[in-house]
Amino acid sequence: MAQLKIGIAGASGFVGRYLIEELLKKGYSVVALSRKKRSNHMNKNLTWHKCDLFSRKDTLLGLAGCDVAFYLTHSMMPSARLSQGNFVDYDVILADNFARSAKENKIKQIIYMGGIIPEDVSLSSHLLSRLEVERTLASSEVPLTSLRAGLIIGPEGSSFRIMYNLVKRLPIMICPSWTRTLSNPISIWDTIESLIYCINNKKVFAKKFDIGGTTTISYFDMMKVLGQKLNRKRLLLSVPLFSPELSKLWVNKVASAPKELVYPLIGSLKTHMIPNIHYKLGDDTLNQMSYHEAIDRILEEKKDLKRTPRAFKLSVTKGDKSVRSVQRLQTLYRFNAQEVSERYFNWLKSNFPFLFVEKENNWISIYFRGIKKPLISLFKDEKSSREDYALFYIKAGLLSQETNRGRLIFRTIIKSRYTMVEIHDFIPRMPWYIYKYTQAIIHLVTMKMFNLHLLKLKRNIVNHTKSE
Repeated sequence: MAQLKIGIAGASGFVGRYLIEELLKKGYSVVALSRKKRSNHMNKNLTWHKCDLFSRKDTLLGLAGCDVAFYLTHSMMPSARLSQGNFVDYDVILADNFARSAKENKIKQIIYMGGIIPEDVSLSSHLLSRLEVERTLASSEVPLTSLRAGLIIGPEGSSFRIMYNLVKRLPIMICPSWTRTLSNPISIWDTIESLIYCINNKKVFAKKFDIGGTTTISYFDMMKVLGQKLNRKRLLLSVPLFSPELSKLWVNKVASAPKELVYPLIGSLKTHMIPNIHYKLGDDTLNQMSYHEAIDRILEEKKDLKRTPRAFKLSVTKGDKSVRSVQRLQTLYRFNAQEVSERYFNWLKSNFPFLFVEKENNWISIYFRGIKKPLISLFKDEKSSREDYALFYIKAGLLSQETNRGRLIFRTIIKSRYTMVEIHDFIPRMPWYIYKYTQAIIHLVTMKMFNLHLLKLKRNIVNHTKSE
């Protein structure tokens, strides 16, 4: 039997690092996708591939030759660059790039590590994002296996490290009502065993499963047990209030965890995260630890406990002056990304008389009337563009520096329910501190105006259709 090649998005993250270690032990060939360039001399079966998952081209090249692909990434991380958008929109873009690249590379299976989705309750933005990512990955026609966990705990796990830091640093804790939310925390080692069980296992193709440890326990009791294991006497005072905003603030400060990570996580703790018995994975060969057993093993990993979790670190280098801006627009009735992009440039020309939009072959240049040099020039990549994906490379202009990676993208997602308008790796020409308070704000206002135009047009089309 030929050796399977496994691609991993999120390879340098908490779950990814443990997964790579076990895959190599079992003889798999691993392609690890990472934002940063890494050495390939560690193991002959491990290849690190520098890959920006926001780039479809990078993702396509990164997954080339792989048989099975793991999707373990999320965008709830602090960034030094200017980012105009939210993690929900970023996550669906990453998933869409990955899904389409997997399909084009003829990947046999995608395995996704997501979150438990409680039924019949209002979901937080974090859980809605996990569900949207799952649906986006499933849309590729590549068989998707979704594993859902409420809480994965390990030495470098962000959720565990938040609890660990709180218990170590606070002798007295006032615990709001969300700390009484129940979960079945699963150890990182049991999580990895479950992920590997799914590889090329046709029994789990196109299915979803909930995984968890054997202990159903509240966050209040988790911290209480952790305090006992650390030999720290802690007074935990439960109060009958759910104050997410106050909780986000003190967890952010005391646990030294970034707000980009803490805020979505705290917001999702209003619902219990208990595995659904109807979505159980595998058979009795998959044994899970209890919470007490998992904590004992975690505390033995003293070296790993000293490392700063990757989710606590900046995702790009300080001083990065590139821009990422993403806006989600309402998709027009029967319109695709190509049509929305065409309408956008026509709308600019008709609504801003001081602008002149010139189109010639694959070039689009936007001028301020009376000035010969364009404000910005765009080159449309027809080869990479599709009906639901329009790619323009940003060229030099009065407002932009030319780079090889700066791009404007229109893409329709989730069966054309939305159109994402994206700017990636754009470097402005004007000084950074001026750009942030002028051009960046003008872009956001312009996109909001265009979205209102689309909504109005959509209503008119729907009303006209109903009257026919």
